[in-house]
Amino acid sequence: MFPLRFVLAVLMLTAAQPALARTLRVLSYNIHHSEGRDGVYDLDRIASVILAAKPDLVALQELDQGNTRSGANVFQLQELAQRTDMQGYFGRTINYMGGEYGNGVLVAPWLTIVGTTNRALPSPGGGEARAVIQMGLSFDADPQTVEFNFFATHLDASNQSNRDAQAAYINGLVASSATPALLAGDMNSRPSTTSYAALAGVWNDATNIANPGLARTTQIDYIFYRSPAWRVQQLGRFEVNLTTYTASDHYPILAEFAIPEPATGSMIALAVAQPLLFRRRSCRRNLVGAPATLCGRRRNR
Repeated sequence: MFPLRFVLAVLMLTAAQPALARTLRVLSYNIHHSEGRDGVYDLDRIASVILAAKPDLVALQELDQGNTRSGANVFQLQELAQRTDMQGYFGRTINYMGGEYGNGVLVAPWLTIVGTTNRALPSPGGGEARAVIQMGLSFDADPQTVEFNFFATHLDASNQSNRDAQAAYINGLVASSATPALLAGDMNSRPSTTSYAALAGVWNDATNIANPGLARTTQIDYIFYRSPAWRVQQLGRFEVNLTTYTASDHYPILAEFAIPEPATGSMIALAVAQPLLFRRRSCRRNLVGAPATLCGRRRNR
């Protein structure tokens, strides 16, 4: 039998090791209200694209919610949340054809949604209203603590001054924040534009520039990250195949990050060392909580 001091030394070394990283797969997808290049409205096809990517977070643009274009009884965000078995949140940008239209976010069940805000974006040049969803997310045992923020948006399609103002507004949301953040969406901004330059001055572009899957010069869909806490595991690349070509007028872009797990080694060491030292009856705390669910299934983490 090993001496007690040896056992404790091993436990302390184990506790000192860096926590393993967890993978976070992020997808941005403009679904064109589920109308494909073939003119067919098909949410099952959109859901199949999302499921094939196996994402943990999805930024969705051009969602119809109960309007007559896609069906007065069809709420696309809720339908996609159910089909993908993810949590979901819809952020309205405009009222449209008897219903609503806007952006959405899908969230894997293992992430806890701490809070959400749908913020109107400035449009000094007029035109269609735009918005950005800010979502605070937790991935550790404390579901009340925001580990990172996720921003999902769709910038103006026709007015560069609006895009510049909208990019500046989004940058302002993180200017004084130390919280790690991700930003994804259809920015309607090619890499040569001033709005892209504004975003790239504050955020890191996660696109695999050498091999994005489509022409870099015409790219308008992006995934950005901010904070050295993020480690890019797989640079963003467009998912290009027959299904994604047909399902929408945009291809989805997917990137993969590594995020640090909460440090639990010292807690494990204490839990094991206590019975070794004192031989007393141990008690275990349940550190697992249930995430808040806005739509889709409610699950234990």
